[in-house]
Amino acid sequence: MLKKSEDWKKKEQISENFTVTNQNTGILAIRAEVYEEFSGTVKGSVKEKSGIEYLFELCEANQYSTNLELAPGDYHLSVDAVEKERLYRVLYDEAKFSMQEAEVKIENLQVTGECIGMATDTEDMRSSANAPQTEKMETDGVSEELLKTIGKLIIPVVIISLGGYLFVRKKKQPYT
Repeated sequence: MLKKSEDWKKKEQISENFTVTNQNTGILAIRAEVYEEFSGTVKGSVKEKSGIEYLFELCEANQYSTNLELAPGDYHLSVDAVEKERLYRVLYDEAKFSMQEAEVKIENLQVTGECIGMATDTEDMRSSANAPQTEKMETDGVSEELLKTIGKLIIPVVIISLGGYLFVRKKKQPYT
């Protein structure tokens, strides 16, 4: 015979029935000060130690400001300012920072008028940085010929299996 260890009806508060598991987040307020003629966008990311990345984009429409809710932890900020395919220097604290529960941090960015290159150059550098990983994934797997052969065989096997299933299902007589 089983006995209940406690009676749920006697509980007076909901909090006694469960434990809250969500964390209080902190707020990272990101503000950019741009030079007078700048009308581009400031794109960036806040990357957590575990690899989670929070993206943001600042522009005239949002008055070059945004707020990000971040869980407690260690983060690194990365920022680019782009206008008409030109990349501009952004001054900010590049050191890693920690966020605590219910903390509010303000990150001030300053876009200077100094052009440091073209936006396509940074995209090429990022894609070339990922290239060795891509090459490794291509060479570590099975050959392309074997994959093509498997691909050609899978479709007929699926069709035959589906046909066989439907045939067997149709042959079964329901109980009457």
